[in-house]
Amino acid sequence: MHARPKPSVVLFVDDVTRLTRFYRKLAAMSVVHEANDHAILEVHGLRLVIHALPTTAEWQASERGFRACDGHDPQGQRHSGP
Repeated sequence: MHARPKPSVVLFVDDVTRLTRFYRKLAAMSVVHEANDHAILEVHGLRLVIHALPTTAEWQASERGFRACDGHDPQGQRHSGP
């Protein structure tokens, strides 16, 4: 039988250290893993992944199975919403 994945939330932020400190204090979350560009916290079975915003306009993390964009299109115009 396969273990069910933990419920998770991913946040892309400007300051990983500051947000990690905030959620540790606000929700008494434990740090499971911490690096310069991301941190993984947990509390009561919920996992929070705090990830630094990418430094390029658009990037793909195929090894993790997702694609992310920081809101800029190829022509450099900022998107205001969906």
